[in-house]
Amino acid sequence: MTDVPFTFFFALAIYLYIKGLKSKRYLLFFGVPLGLALLTRSVIGFLVAGIVVGHAILTKRYRVLGSPWFVGGIVLGLVLPSIWYVSQGRLHGAASFASHLRFVTGKIYAESGTTKWATVFNYPVALLKYYWPWLPFLLAGLFMAAKAAVRQKEEAAILLIVWVLVILVPFSLVQTRYPRYIMPVFPAFSILSAIALDHWLPVSRRKVFFNLLCGVGCLAICLSFLFPPKARADDMVKLAPIAEANSSPDQRILIYTYEDGRRDYLCQFVWYSNRYAQLADNLDDLAVKLHRTDKTTVIIDKQSYGKLLPLIPEKTPQVLGESENLICFRSS
Repeated sequence: MTDVPFTFFFALAIYLYIKGLKSKRYLLFFGVPLGLALLTRSVIGFLVAGIVVGHAILTKRYRVLGSPWFVGGIVLGLVLPSIWYVSQGRLHGAASFASHLRFVTGKIYAESGTTKWATVFNYPVALLKYYWPWLPFLLAGLFMAAKAAVRQKEEAAILLIVWVLVILVPFSLVQTRYPRYIMPVFPAFSILSAIALDHWLPVSRRKVFFNLLCGVGCLAICLSFLFPPKARADDMVKLAPIAEANSSPDQRILIYTYEDGRRDYLCQFVWYSNRYAQLADNLDDLAVKLHRTDKTTVIIDKQSYGKLLPLIPEKTPQVLGESENLICFRSS
């Protein structure tokens, strides 16, 4: 999952920009997390540049945008991911760029070609459902920051408002709207919540309140070790090494899960193994592929495995391993 490291690079880039407003050399270092953000989440990384440029324009810091340090930072931010893209282009040709663009545009545009307006409010609904107990403080902080940005032209308030808008508005209009996609906005949310708390808490109680929350945070960390959440991709963590051990480097592993083309399993397999894989379109397609080749390694869900066996009566599958939901087998 790239959302957490991407959020780190995103927040670090904004932090270096803020430092750069006082000492311009930091504007050059701003390019490093920008480049890493672009490597981590592709063009989504440009949103951090949008926040910086938008803030500089609204606060009339035009000299920052024309500074050699800032221009150098942008160039550095583009050079770092270019090393990867150029190397992939040389290895795989134009197909690597075409595949990448198809993936990105597939996330942006709805399948029907029109935005599903009913789901535009997915993120506000998700915040209403999950962002507790901080939601009231966030809303109050947003109101305070908006008022300070409009009336006092406060630069910090303008940065926070731009930060929130540049993340929430574009992500609310794309096809895929998972709450984790807006994770880069949560550092701004935490600052806005802190603004409200700082405003409401009496000065004499702020230190006590801060120490109390630190204690609660430490307790939460300890509890997370005692009661760890269920690990992600348990099935593939177990079966990917087995499939790799029972296949040659030039052989593709066949994957078929739940009759719906689950690409997440394909991505998990590529992540946890050193083999390439491909999805079968349907059970008949999988059966045809198994008829055409010998000693093919397959990962399939248990329900579909039972349906596949009658389609390949002359094959004798050798079960290599099982997980909670999947089976890895090798055909004869």
